[in-house]
Amino acid sequence: MKNFVLENQGDLWYGVFPKLQEYNIKHAISTKILGESDLFGQALNISFNVNDSPEKVYRNREKITKAIGIDCASIIATQQVHSTNVLRVDKTYLGRGSKDFSSAVEATDALITNEPGVPLLVFVADCVPLIIFDPTKRAIGVVHAGWRGTVQRIAVKTILKMQEEFATCPEDCLVFIGPSIGPCCYEVDMLVEQVVRHEFEFAAQILKPTRVGHWQLDLWLANSLQLQEMGLPKRQIFSSNVCTVDNNNLFFSHRAEQGFTGRMGIFVSL
Repeated sequence: MKNFVLENQGDLWYGVFPKLQEYNIKHAISTKILGESDLFGQALNISFNVNDSPEKVYRNREKITKAIGIDCASIIATQQVHSTNVLRVDKTYLGRGSKDFSSAVEATDALITNEPGVPLLVFVADCVPLIIFDPTKRAIGVVHAGWRGTVQRIAVKTILKMQEEFATCPEDCLVFIGPSIGPCCYEVDMLVEQVVRHEFEFAAQILKPTRVGHWQLDLWLANSLQLQEMGLPKRQIFSSNVCTVDNNNLFFSHRAEQGFTGRMGIFVSL
């Protein structure tokens, strides 16, 4: 069984993790194609924060949420700032960021909940999205991890927050790494390389030299290894292994499109 597959309903295409479907967790990772965003050539942009038409962004969101059985007006979204801020949300947060950017949860890059019917949403266009599921305590989290968040271990901190709030045991969790920039295409300079080497004992495994003063950085492996260090078995980490740069025809990529791009949405709900 593949870790990650594309599904379609009519003209809508989105990605899912079959293992997560086994637990009846409603989720989807949107693609960039066949949406309503004029700004991006009929693209399926999910973000209000890229100078797109708010009405068309909301209709794009509705296409996804209708397909997977989530109430679009109840979505809880974030204003992401490459932080390690993790917030527990419940039904009192429903609708925050569902219809506009200004009402989204401020300065937060990961959301967790153990309440059914509380849909979570984060945005990516090369950064690493992670879905965390605790099948024992029935809790979920969704994480936005760029290189800064990865270096600051936001995925680990999200599980620790789930441990604090829901008594989650790290070794019980399943983690799903969605489409994002792969080690094949993510080249960083000496500034990033030095930070990575300072933070990770396993830096040699995730950095490969390319040209003078530059390295390829494997964010997928960086997140996987730090999760394994905290006790999460490797067999419980499911990576899509889909690079957004190599697959820019299907997914938004900030690097491939030189900053002028939309955002995919990672939707998940118990």
